[in-house]
Formats: sequence, structure tokens, C-alpha cells
Amino acid sequence: MTIKEAILKVMRDKGEPISTSDAYQLIIDNKLYEFGAKEPKSVVRNEIRRQCLGIDWKSSRSGKVFKLCEGGLYEPIENFQQIDPVNISVGEEVLEEPIRDQIRSLSLEHKEQFIEEVVESLNSLTPEEFEKFSRDLLAAYGLQKVEVTNRGSDGGIDGFAKLPAGITTLNVSFQCKRWQANVGSPEIDRFRGAMDGKNIHQGIFLTTSYYSSSAKEVAQREHAQPVILLDGRQIVMLMIEKGFKVQATPFYEYRLEL
Repeated sequence: MTIKEAILKVMRDKGEPISTSDAYQLIIDNKLYEFGAKEPKSVVRNEIRRQCLGIDWKSSRSGKVFKLCEGGLYEPIENFQQIDPVNISVGEEVLEEPIRDQIRSLSLEHKEQFIEEVVESLNSLTPEEFEKFSRDLLAAYGLQKVEVTNRGSDGGIDGFAKLPAGITTLNVSFQCKRWQANVGSPEIDRFRGAMDGKNIHQGIFLTTSYYSSSAKEVAQREHAQPVILLDGRQIVMLMIEKGFKVQATPFYEYRLEL
């Protein structure tokens, strides 16, 4: 398979828009393409963007294969039904406004690029710094009494917290992995094993990379302590949602309503 064929296959198999990071991970999980580059995720991202409708770079290709969707996700252009540009009637004259669609596409593209930049920044942190970052992020999300354990004596747990749940409070432990490779089911099993006998109701696993399909299945295994999985993209989305170490400048879209 070529890289384009591999991307198209995982998108078609998924049946819904996906991120460039998810496309890369699915290609790796299904062994569809062997990357030789030092930064293979960038290869997938650039391949998609160079052939994406509405994104025109100097290196863009004339034949468009992908479409940028809401949330910075992508899908094959074959799944996209072309919609006419938004029109505004002024008297008998009709003014086309394709710039509005361009601005939306650029906004989505900017958000996707921002997410990838933040994940790269998180990967530059030391393990200790990422643990403290995770602690502060969980506190910003609403967890209470969030504490990081002493390194070397955590026994597979990086921190503890309290999660308000109605009239009660759940005991939570969390694990942080500042990794480039994906997290598999053995890591989730070890984390869950470390929670045994500690009166922990729920676990939270944070990583800057991704989770394999088996890790996701193990995390929600029946009759076991649930483990919430947060990958790099989800971590950044939480930062954006809570305004945690992220500053957002509002953008206004104007519409005529005469």
C-alpha cells in the first residue's frame, strides 16, 4: 500500500471523520504501512493536508482526496456532499461569500495544528513535570485534593485525588505516561493491579501518545475498576475547555439579518 491508500483504508473502515493522529495509529495497529521517517505522524498529517479540499499550500496536489470536517477531523472526499457557498441577497443582486467557508476551514486547521503543537510541548516535559502538569489539569477539571506521589515509591500510581459525585466522593488514582509509542493493555493491567487493596474507585490514565484497541477494551472490563483513558488530543481538548494554560481569542462571524 502507498501511504495515501493506507490512510483511505483506515478512514473508510472507521466510517466517520478522524484526526490525523488517529489515522496514523490505525495504520500502525493494522500494519498497513511501514514508516521510515523519524516523525511518522507528520508524514500522515502532511499527506492528508496536501490533498485536502480547501487547504492550498505550495506543495498541495491538484487532485483532492480528503475533506476537513468539524473539530479538525478528516474524511475521504467521497463521503462529503458538496454544498454551494453561502449566498446573501441584496435587492436583485446575489453576492457569493466563499470567504466565510475559507475562514471556517482555516479555523479548524488552526485548531488541529494547535493541538499537535501542544502535544509536542507536553512531550518535551520531564516525567516529573508531566506528573505535576497532570495534577494541575485534574484540579482544573474539578478533582479535589490532587496529590502526586513520591517518585520511586508510587508502586505504579503517580497520584491520588477525590472526585465529587453527587452526595458522595470517589477515591481516584492517576497514572501519567509521557510517551511517543502507544499505550497497550499491559500498562492498563499493571495500573489496575497497583490500585488493588487501596480503596480506589476509579483510575485515570493520561498519556501524550495513544491507546491501542486492546488497551481501550481492558480499561472498561466488566467487574473491574473503571479506568478513564486520556490521550494527547483529549488532554489538549480538556485544556481548551477549562482554559487551562490556554488563552483563546474570540472570533466574530457577521451575518446580515435585514
